[in-house]
Amino acid sequence: MKNLKDTPEISMGSAADPLPASLTPTEVDESSASLHTSSTRDTEPAATQPTASCDCFAHLRPANLEACLAFDEVASEIKNSPEAFPYHRNFISIETIVPLSSLRRGPPTDADGGTSDSERASQTGALSQPYSFNASATEPDTDDDGAGAPDLDPRLVWTGHYRFSLAAPLELPPLGWRVGGGRWRKSKQADGGEGADANAPPARANGGVDLLLAKTRLPAANLAGLHARFAFERNGAFMLAVENPRRPSVVLGDEAFDAGSRVLAKPRCRIGLGNLAYVFEFVVRAGGAEKERAFEERLAAFLRETFRGATPPRELLASPAEADHPLCDWLIRGTVGRGAFGTVTAARHRVSGRVAAAKMVVRTQRSLASVMKEIDVSAKVPEHPNVSTLIDTIYERGDRFYTGPRPERIWLISTPFVRDTLHSLIQSSPSSAPLPPPLLSLRLALFRQLLAGLAHLHAHGFIHRDIKPANLGLVSPPTAANPPRVVILDFGHAVRAPRALPLPGCVGTIPYLAPEMEHAEYGPGVDVWALGVVGWQLFVQKGLPWRRVPEEEAVWRGRVGALREKAEGEESVYGLLVRMLEWDEEDRIGVDEALAWKCFEGVTTEAGREDDVEPFYESTSRA
Repeated sequence: MKNLKDTPEISMGSAADPLPASLTPTEVDESSASLHTSSTRDTEPAATQPTASCDCFAHLRPANLEACLAFDEVASEIKNSPEAFPYHRNFISIETIVPLSSLRRGPPTDADGGTSDSERASQTGALSQPYSFNASATEPDTDDDGAGAPDLDPRLVWTGHYRFSLAAPLELPPLGWRVGGGRWRKSKQADGGEGADANAPPARANGGVDLLLAKTRLPAANLAGLHARFAFERNGAFMLAVENPRRPSVVLGDEAFDAGSRVLAKPRCRIGLGNLAYVFEFVVRAGGAEKERAFEERLAAFLRETFRGATPPRELLASPAEADHPLCDWLIRGTVGRGAFGTVTAARHRVSGRVAAAKMVVRTQRSLASVMKEIDVSAKVPEHPNVSTLIDTIYERGDRFYTGPRPERIWLISTPFVRDTLHSLIQSSPSSAPLPPPLLSLRLALFRQLLAGLAHLHAHGFIHRDIKPANLGLVSPPTAANPPRVVILDFGHAVRAPRALPLPGCVGTIPYLAPEMEHAEYGPGVDVWALGVVGWQLFVQKGLPWRRVPEEEAVWRGRVGALREKAEGEESVYGLLVRMLEWDEEDRIGVDEALAWKCFEGVTTEAGREDDVEPFYESTSRA
């Protein structure tokens, strides 16, 4: 159980220690020419200039004096030598040259007609200690140089930022953008000259990094050769991962960590690498909706090519937006659908990057019993590949017990995240049978997964009571190697009991109700009937066979009778549907017997799990 009041705010710094005006992050992508003014622009190497079709999606901008000097060291080498760092120049944008003293001064005040300190701190992600400017780390070499006048340092330095682009080929795409000072061999050894060690390991290509943050290993920087990396996970999460735990912690926002990774979940955040401070910023949304869509398509292609699997749904490909909001350990994205009692949104764990679904329900005096029953039942369902699993519960007031009288929001976090439901698949299918063999095989695999999930529920004493296409989620699309994975969702109507009493008009969805469900005591057979109706829509025709079967017994007899004539014993799925749609519950087939039906022989049911990420934590909300 989590308390929403305990959710930490994502601080972007304080007004007392703002960024210098020349280092504030920009909302405009580097495709804007105004960001690339330079006194030597005409002779600048082409790799440092934006291209017409820029695919840059994020910037990493130096934000303290040590980072600025390290950037200038790399930029100066690139400016002075066209052959320098041919690979690394693909990831750097050199903008303009300015006096070092201008980087020591703070932003304009209200008296200057500019933005106030407090406004700039909130807008730009100002850095608080220890990532403020530290003159002691970069003092002049002599007592005379700039003595007593640190704000009048005459040195000129290059400014700019590092860029993240899906268009610039990476050396090792699964590892993403590696950052650091580079791991280089001594020049004498690298040249193979006198004193070279023949047994020494070969020099790392490009120093083993993609973003070269410093040309030399400056003690003031405290930067490792390979310090960290920015990388996309296969589920679309953009992560900042520690690569050298022996170095000072990596800092993301207000959190320092020396192992593992964190999700870059906000549009703008501050990052510390050793003694170097940066502002990281997603810049896609500044280009408008069209650029955002192009980024999502390019990212989907990148993930597909890099990980050779299914791509995440669009909700998880979108770049972070201001509307995304933190919820304890989770970041909530866009709405996916609606359940029995609430809305469903995409969620991502802010530490591990794990993807989940967040269902928001509102409990009031009137809905209290039904909401708490869903939570209790969901928490007790054991894990199964074809059943949704509750992993976390977050109460707005931090208390499982309702204190009233005002309504209270509760979030149920469950996995896996589903991209669509069987309802969409059925609506897009051919209007009637017979199905082509590949499609028939695919749907048999889906149907057997649903029977396996239902068998799991029944074996542990649960009756779902609302099996229908909208409550059957598609986790992954089909691939050449695996069928799609499907899971049973939404336990808002479920009960844990061997038998249940009728509740007319309160439980289930009318076209999927078994004949006995509203008139007599019933058992797990009502789920078998409902899944039989779903099977009718998958294998016979996508339309419903009836609207309200207890009042349409003649319709049932005619349609099931026609299906029985088509059946060819246990070799046909039609025969299985006939057994699942028996009028009397005692004559209806059980799920274990249905799983052994011969029509499933040779059908591959092991679905891919490309979208899942192993959790890095244990939930505290489970009963």
